[in-house]
Amino acid sequence: TIIKIDTLYPSSHSVSRGALNSSFSSRIMIGKYQSYESWGMLRFSLPDTLVNASITDAKITFRVGYHFGDSLATLSFFAYRALKTWLGDSLTLDSLNQGGYYDPTPVSSQFSAVVGDTDDVQFSIDTAMVRVWFANIPDSTQVNNGVMLEPTNTNVIKGFRSFSNLNAGEVRPKLTVQYVKNGVPGSVSINTGFSR
Repeated sequence: TIIKIDTLYPSSHSVSRGALNSSFSSRIMIGKYQSYESWGMLRFSLPDTLVNASITDAKITFRVGYHFGDSLATLSFFAYRALKTWLGDSLTLDSLNQGGYYDPTPVSSQFSAVVGDTDDVQFSIDTAMVRVWFANIPDSTQVNNGVMLEPTNTNVIKGFRSFSNLNAGEVRPKLTVQYVKNGVPGSVSINTGFSR
């Protein structure tokens, strides 16, 4: 038997960072822990029945289902009106830091609380923004691109249930809107949409 041995030496090596596609994930991650930072993004799928309705109150509710870091640490974040579509896989934290994806004026008060791993988190959002979402006016400044959620805390990242079919309807993100249309008050809850 003749054995031949060849030695090969590498002349180059490269590594590239891949973007994680979280569009179909069962969780929306929001928070900061050590060197990790995660923003949440969501857009509700709205019915067109409330065009020109007067929006009197709007709240978003999340159900917690996971944590990374200190489970007893405070979670805090602001919500901002998204200005660009973000449903593709190219959006990263670096993209957000370059600007232009969201209006820098918050559309909510800062949420800040210690939340357990099965708690609901609810916060109010700007009713004028929600009215524009329902109006769906074909103007680049008046479309429903959803909201961006920027973490302002340290020590924990919380995982909220997403719109994924892996989650039951009652634990998905929910937009609850109080409105008046044609002089008649009403309420609608929406738990379908997209998240990242």
